Amino acid sequence: GTPTGDAPTAIEIGGSGRFAWVATSDGLGGGSLKLHDIFEDGSLRNASDDSHGARETYLDVSDPIALASDASERWLYVLNAGSQTLSVWEINAADGTLTKLDEQSTSTDPQSLHLLESL
Repeated sequence: GTPTGDAPTAIEIGGSGRFAWVATSDGLGGGSLKLHDIFEDGSLRNASDDSHGARETYLDVSDPIALASDASERWLYVLNAGSQTLSVWEINAADGTLTKLDEQSTSTDPQSLHLLESL
């Protein structure tokens, strides 16, 4: 398997099929987002050194429980149960790396995330 660190809570595979983002939670208000490359055999690896670890790790999350990306693979939305927020991250199309853009409060005790995209 692919090691992720804290307990994995969600995975999102981008529309290109080249990248996977894994959310992990420590249950104490921490956690991470981890960027993995998806290889032709379906394995999640780090393309820079061919290891089974994440290529990038982002710590600016709070017990993330759900992930969703848009069809164009431009935005990643992260539902943070620990801070009761929804954060918006921009996806770099070339390499899948993330830049956090915004964070908005949600209702108390958020549970799930679903994107409804128009055609």
